[in-house]
Amino acid sequence: MAITLLPTPPSRQDPANFNVRADEFLGALPTFGTEANSLASDVNSKQITASNAATTATNAASTATTKATEATNAATTATTKATEASNSATSAANSATTATNKASEAVTSATNAANSATTATTKATEASNSANQALVYATQQNIANSSTNVTPSTGSKTFTIEINKAFVTGQYISITSQSNSANKMQGTITSYNSANGTLVVNVDTASGSAASDWVIGIAAKSAELVTPYSSISTNTNANAFNRYQITASLDLTLPASPNDGLWIDVVNTSGTITSRILRNGQNINGLAEDMRIDRNFIPFRLVFKAGYGWIIT
Repeated sequence: MAITLLPTPPSRQDPANFNVRADEFLGALPTFGTEANSLASDVNSKQITASNAATTATNAASTATTKATEATNAATTATTKATEASNSATSAANSATTATNKASEAVTSATNAANSATTATTKATEASNSANQALVYATQQNIANSSTNVTPSTGSKTFTIEINKAFVTGQYISITSQSNSANKMQGTITSYNSANGTLVVNVDTASGSAASDWVIGIAAKSAELVTPYSSISTNTNANAFNRYQITASLDLTLPASPNDGLWIDVVNTSGTITSRILRNGQNINGLAEDMRIDRNFIPFRLVFKAGYGWIIT
C-alpha cells in the first residue's frame, strides 16, 4: 500500500514560511496516520500469511522427509524381496537340477533293474537247461547197450557195456533184445567195472533165445512192487530196502554207512515242497548237499554206489 509523502515541515530557520508550512504539515498528518495504520495492518497480515506459509512449508518438508524415509524403506524392502526372490529362484533352479538328477538316477535304477531281471531270466533259463541236461544225463547213465552174445537163462551172465555208467551193485535191471522183445532177462547186478564196461548180472528171470543187441535199464523186481510204502509224518531214520510215503513236511535221514546196492524208495504225497532227504555224510547225485523234495506224487529210488554216493534212479 502507498503512503502519501508529508509536505516540507516548518523550520525556525525559515520564519517567513513557518506558519504556512506548519499548517500544511499538520494538515497532512491525519492522512499519513491513516495510511501508516493501513500499511501496518497490511504488513502484519502478510507477516501472519508468511508465518503460516513457513509453517506449511516446514510441515511439507517434514512430510517430504517422512515420505523420503518411507520411500527409502520401501526401496530397502524391495531390494530385500528382490534378493529373496533371487535366492528362491536359485533354490528352485537347484531343486530342479536335483530333481533332474534324481529322475536320471531313477531311470538308471529302472534300467539296472530291467537288466537284472533280464539277467535273472537268462540265469533261470540256463539253470532250467542245466537241470534238463542233468536229467537227460542221469537217465542216459542208467541205460546201456551191449553186443555181447548171450542166451537167456537164469544164473550169472556177463555183458560188456559202455564205460562210466551209473550202475551199482544190487540194482535190479532188465535186459531186452532190440530186434525181438521176446528175448529178455531180469536180474540183480553183481558187479560193474566202470573202467572197462564189464557188467555181471545174476539173472532170475529169462525167456527167448540168444541175441547180441541188448538194451539194459533199471527195472523193478516183482517182489519189490508188492512191498508196501511205510507212511511217515515225522522225522525218520531210513532203513535200506524200504519204501517211504511222506505225508507231512519232515526230514528223512539216509543210513550212515550204506553198502553198495542198498536202495530206498520215496514218494511225497504231503502237498508240501519243504521235506528233505538228509544225506548223512554221503553225496546225493554227486553233490555234498541235502535234497529238498519239491515234487508231489512222483516216486523215485535212491541207490547207493561207493565212490558216487546215493544215486537217484
